[in-house]
Amino acid sequence: MDNSFDILKNIDNEELYNKTFITLENLEAIKKKNFQAFTRFKLMGFIDILSKRLNLDLSEFRAEAIVYFDSLEPVVEVVEEPVKETKSLDKKVVIAIGASLVVILLAFFINFIIDLNTKNDLTEVEVSPPSKVEELPPVNLIIKDSNTTSLETNKTEENITVPTTTTPAVIASKNDGEIKIVPTRKIWIGIIDLDTKKKKDYTTQDELVIDKTKNQIIVINGAYLSLMVGDNETKYNYEGRVRFICKDGKIEETSYTNFKALNGGKAWN
Repeated sequence: MDNSFDILKNIDNEELYNKTFITLENLEAIKKKNFQAFTRFKLMGFIDILSKRLNLDLSEFRAEAIVYFDSLEPVVEVVEEPVKETKSLDKKVVIAIGASLVVILLAFFINFIIDLNTKNDLTEVEVSPPSKVEELPPVNLIIKDSNTTSLETNKTEENITVPTTTTPAVIASKNDGEIKIVPTRKIWIGIIDLDTKKKKDYTTQDELVIDKTKNQIIVINGAYLSLMVGDNETKYNYEGRVRFICKDGKIEETSYTNFKALNGGKAWN
């Protein structure tokens, strides 16, 4: 029998609130084992808080909650992909490539020596300097007219250099609000476009960037990840599923009931 849970039930909700800051409504739902009132992530967090603040062993209650949440939908098995073996270059191929490079460098060096000797054998040809071109005296022609200026003035203006301006490049902010799912181990991710109803799923350990322009719902099997929104990070680290809704460029966690309603009454397929 779960004696720790019985102890929890007999503690006044006001006293529990003062020690854990869990709302009275949530405390009452926990005591009644009303799992439908919580998401898996939220309830597991409350169990952790109660265990630590009250020094109670609520492992049996946690196991009962996990069984409930796992019963809501089938488990998606994450299959580890085999590691691909990398093939090293054959030793003979490496030797052949090295020998070819040596031959090419040797041929280049010999041609350089031949060209250098040929240039030294050539006789020097004296080149006479070009004859000086007689310069014409400058013509200072001034046209007296109210609508024109002197040629001297125009010539001076042509020599003025007009500085050019360059518009500096715009540097994008590092915190651009990008939404990313960064797994800490290999997980399964399912994404449903709420507008087109198209589905995509991934089994990956690489980070996944979420398209903020689309309205989507997301389910993840194996909540070992960090949810990054710009520079803000929310960490998840437990067995089971976590679900999100991405709408109007924002993402937040959603319950299984709401996810199923948005997906036409289906947990996934």
